[in-house]
Amino acid sequence: LLLALERSSTPGDLSWPGSEELLTAIIDTVVAQPNMVAADDQAAKLTVLWALRWSPALEKDNPSLCTDTIKVALGLLQAAKQQVSKAGAALHWALVQGPSTEELEFVKSELADLSNAAFSEGCLEHLLGHTEHEHLVFLLNSKSFQQERMLRWFC
Repeated sequence: LLLALERSSTPGDLSWPGSEELLTAIIDTVVAQPNMVAADDQAAKLTVLWALRWSPALEKDNPSLCTDTIKVALGLLQAAKQQVSKAGAALHWALVQGPSTEELEFVKSELADLSNAAFSEGCLEHLLGHTEHEHLVFLLNSKSFQQERMLRWFC
């Protein structure tokens, strides 16, 4: 249910009927039982990314849900730190672009120590992996007649 919600709603979108109640129930469950989500590596990673993306979007309209999404992220970061750290550039981007709290600042410093890969600034800004970033740089550095052909292939 949580993963379906993550895929179907944009951050902060509480426009559909019953959305706030459903979101509150799901968040309460995850906060109370973070190990339930942490048991699945993919669910743990996606849920942390989702919570970090949603919290700033909820900050103005629903501060209590914003706080609760931060609790979700913190609970899962503690329960599944190794699994979540494998989210790579997406996690770093979400932490940089997401909310700034004292607890999350501490987690950011811990995750920086766990991260095995160094990400270039270009990768972090665009959520691209190293390989995709290299492909785009190659494409942009090519001659104009090559760019037209390669851009059609790349898109």
